[in-house]
Amino acid sequence: MKEKKATDKEHLEIIEKKVDIKKKRVEIEREKLHIDEIARRNIAIDEEKILVNKITEMKSLLSGWTIDEERTILASEPFFKSILSEQERK
Repeated sequence: MKEKKATDKEHLEIIEKKVDIKKKRVEIEREKLHIDEIARRNIAIDEEKILVNKITEMKSLLSGWTIDEERTILASEPFFKSILSEQERK
């Protein structure tokens, strides 16, 4: 009878260990999914930052002016021209 109780107890301990291992696997998988989600969010934020930087740079190029060296005479009022040519603006 003692042997049966010992084997039952050992069997239950083995089952308990298996359950603990499965629990840990589930927790690890959950953590991996959480990390993947954070990585996806960070990538999306980085892509948005890049897009905003591109838009800002385009705005700067489209609205920027430079001195027109061909039309400006030394010691006079400078003539300005757009940074981009008409073709480049289109």
